[in-house]
Amino acid sequence: MPDPIVRGPFQGMQGGAAAALMSHELELTAASNRWGFLASFTTHFLQAVPLAELTVHLTPVRQGRRVNIVDAQLSSDEAVYAIARATFIAELFDERTPIPPPQFQDPSSMPLHDQGARHHEHAWLMDAMDVRASGDGVIWFRLERSYCDGVIGPMTAVVPIADWAHGLGPPLGAERPRLAAIPNIDLAVHLHRAAASEWIGLRAASAWSKEGIGAGWAELLDGKGLVGTVAMSIAVAMHPK
Repeated sequence: MPDPIVRGPFQGMQGGAAAALMSHELELTAASNRWGFLASFTTHFLQAVPLAELTVHLTPVRQGRRVNIVDAQLSSDEAVYAIARATFIAELFDERTPIPPPQFQDPSSMPLHDQGARHHEHAWLMDAMDVRASGDGVIWFRLERSYCDGVIGPMTAVVPIADWAHGLGPPLGAERPRLAAIPNIDLAVHLHRAAASEWIGLRAASAWSKEGIGAGWAELLDGKGLVGTVAMSIAVAMHPK
């Protein structure tokens, strides 16, 4: 049963919060089934997700020793609102494996960042976030309240924040943001490790075409460096002049 704080800027729930409901159930179930680490999670939003009682259904697609693939569906008695596919990879530690160099940062010491996003007439998900800006183009987010019961897994900790990647700045070729309505119709998050802190940073960009089709993407970071990437498709509708 969604808390009103998970509202989005459009009708219904914020897409990242809706996706997190599915990833949360996936990660909880993975722990008891030994599916491994949730490395890839792609959500398709079919329609606005209401603030009403919701159910998550899971369907295993492939089960193996190293790789498991599971589908998820978010629905109510009235409709299906979102579907997702998750790829789990069983961990195989090897000290010889090269990893990205660390980039240590402490977002709590950075200045507050005003997204100019307090326009919603009700409390919404951005009100539950501490947002900071670094000097290198990264916007940092920390959720200040829990949005799911129980232990929060690595993917579920990242998904609600990753969903903002396409709206953090103007698209390539523009000098100012908020030129259009830009709902993302899907969300694909890939992680190569779990975040080591509550802070998640987005080094984001987006690009649009004159045909109204856009793409957004970002590096996902924590206080130690790169943890993964996010990408999404955007349906662009320019605001009237």
